[in-house]
Amino acid sequence: MGIRGLTSLMNKYSSEVYERFELRDSTLIIDGYNLANDLYFTGQVDIIFGGDYPKYCEIVTGFFRLLKARNVTPIVIMDGPFDEYGAKKNTLRKRHGERIQRCRQAVEYLIQTNKMDTNARVFPSFAVTVFEDTAKLCGIEVIQTFIEADSFVAYKAGQLKCPVLSNDSDFFIHDLKFGFIPFEKFPFSGSDFRQILFDGSFKNPIICQIFFLEKFLALFPGLEADLLPLFATLMGNDFIDKQEFSRFFAIDDVLSLVEPENEQSLRSKIRNSVDMYNTERFLIHNFDHGFTTSNHEIDLATKNFNAPAWLLNQFRNGQVHPTIARLLINREIYCVSLTGDPKSGTMFDCCEDIFRAIYNIILLFWESQIDHNTNLSIVEWNCKFYGQMKREVFVDENSASKLPSLSEIGDLTVAERRKFFYSIINLDDPSMIRSLETLVPSELQLYVLCLYYLASKNDNEDIGFRILDSLIISAYTRTYPLLKKRDSANDGAEQFLRNYGRLNWSMRNDFLKSDLVILHELTRFNEVLFALTLLNSILDCGFSNLRMENLYGGTAVWNTIKKHDGNFSALLSKIAGIGAKMNQSFYQNITNFRASVLEM
Repeated sequence: MGIRGLTSLMNKYSSEVYERFELRDSTLIIDGYNLANDLYFTGQVDIIFGGDYPKYCEIVTGFFRLLKARNVTPIVIMDGPFDEYGAKKNTLRKRHGERIQRCRQAVEYLIQTNKMDTNARVFPSFAVTVFEDTAKLCGIEVIQTFIEADSFVAYKAGQLKCPVLSNDSDFFIHDLKFGFIPFEKFPFSGSDFRQILFDGSFKNPIICQIFFLEKFLALFPGLEADLLPLFATLMGNDFIDKQEFSRFFAIDDVLSLVEPENEQSLRSKIRNSVDMYNTERFLIHNFDHGFTTSNHEIDLATKNFNAPAWLLNQFRNGQVHPTIARLLINREIYCVSLTGDPKSGTMFDCCEDIFRAIYNIILLFWESQIDHNTNLSIVEWNCKFYGQMKREVFVDENSASKLPSLSEIGDLTVAERRKFFYSIINLDDPSMIRSLETLVPSELQLYVLCLYYLASKNDNEDIGFRILDSLIISAYTRTYPLLKKRDSANDGAEQFLRNYGRLNWSMRNDFLKSDLVILHELTRFNEVLFALTLLNSILDCGFSNLRMENLYGGTAVWNTIKKHDGNFSALLSKIAGIGAKMNQSFYQNITNFRASVLEM
């Protein structure tokens, strides 16, 4: 992210542009998406089996606990879905392709070495959600912008007179009067990360290095802060490719050599790229706690269509999934690639009908807003055999006629919306639906629907039951302490839970090529769960948001599958420990829960 080579340049002049800084008794503005990535990979959380969300939750909690212990008040600002100038498409496309290749390399490394590639940077599907939810549980203020967050981060830091924490080199360009702390200059980013994070005695100020722009400008007499956005533009950033200026003499001279039909476009790119560093545009905005509610932003994003009132309200409250928001506004999606079998087909093949329904709802809405003669489509960037693939998706008139319009959804009851949801995933048995809504805890319902959907499509019964049982154990054992608190029944299942928790930390057994089948099924599970999350968002069905840190730890699921020989009771005993007495109440509860899932 940011400007290639700029961080290396600053490190070259490290002693001149950085100074020692004691962080305490201060507000700290945090670039949320950037920190979410850095914490996941610095903490060396496994990525192969779909993400280790409980472990990640611990790391995020530990990080914010350390800040608060030093009276540091973090404010986390998250990127929004709207590309203000439509200038980041090429960057997003490039990053999507790079992610696909990282997935391929991670799986190949696992097959060849039987080890995790700790350098693989494949951010799991639900990691951002876990980061945000955990931050909020820690009492951290999280602000969701509607557009690119960088300028608002800089604006907020100036308003509150405090430094910024990020690893995005764009913040070297913003004139941050109170300093910029790159995450790599934080003591938490080294090899002793976990030791520092969980050492409760670490109560001294956080010693780090902070960057001040005036120190950098002093190295180059004549260079002015106002010129730096233009410098970033010419170097190439997320909004304009440096190849546009591969031979730079002077802007007017360059533009005079450009073909007339392209000159205006290039001028516009320059203006927009420079404007992205302008924080004054936020001075007229009004921000509520927790979400940027500027009517200017909403109007800007929805200027091409007349969004229904209920949807605008969801936008303003930050309740629309970012992927759905991007689809609604840009009609483009970058499907999240995961680590699966390199020989498998297109990602999301397993949930094609779910995505088809989402696309139809969005395309029908757009068709209602513009000339009916226009043949609208959604551009889907996907992955096939670990190669990037683009396809255009058009309205399927037959299936679209069975769906509600976006305008109608706001007038439907929750029961009516859920009826469409169940129809899309081919769940039409009233007794199954009644069991789901009455017997399954609300925080598990979307998860159980995913298990039902996968089970209905699985042809390999042996593999299917081993995986299904492991996913059931994962969800129930992690949610069990929460359920137990509700009825205050202490039934002595702690030993089982502790033993299961130990499965998190390392992969047991060598990874065999035959295990690619299991890896592929876990990938499918995560893909379907993500698709159902999007469907729940666009239909506003009211299913509880998934708390993946309480549901899914990929490495523990993997190790449970490897322990499973087909006997569910024997599997529970193995996890409980040799010779350990299984608590009958807990055993009965999880067995009943499994039975209710299998009955669907």
